[in-house]
Amino acid sequence: MSAAISSSPTAPVGLALRHGFAVITPADILWVEAAGTGTRVHLASGEILDAMLGLSELEKRLPPLKFCRIHAGYLVNLQQVSDWACEPGPGLWMQGGSLLSLPEGLPEATTRRISAAIEHNRMCWG
Repeated sequence: MSAAISSSPTAPVGLALRHGFAVITPADILWVEAAGTGTRVHLASGEILDAMLGLSELEKRLPPLKFCRIHAGYLVNLQQVSDWACEPGPGLWMQGGSLLSLPEGLPEATTRRISAAIEHNRMCWG
């Protein structure tokens, strides 16, 4: 079962799961990680969905201005990034307190997008 591809930040995304189906809004996603041929979708609620879609296919269904590939296996919701982390290595703090590790040597364009998102989020969150 497949949902229509949409780039709207509020358009729901349908996901075929290992055991069922879920409809979520992009804003509810913290990050997505590759998991074999599928993905693990981490939600702000703390729930983790095991989706049947590969990371590249799911990335096409999410709004490109709101999501950023931080390396081959991770896609983050820029609206959910809290801050940079330096210890125990480079990383990102996400809303809710999760820490995602970053690879060394992120492309400068990716670093700029993340920095701009962090500054924007700080202004919005207060």
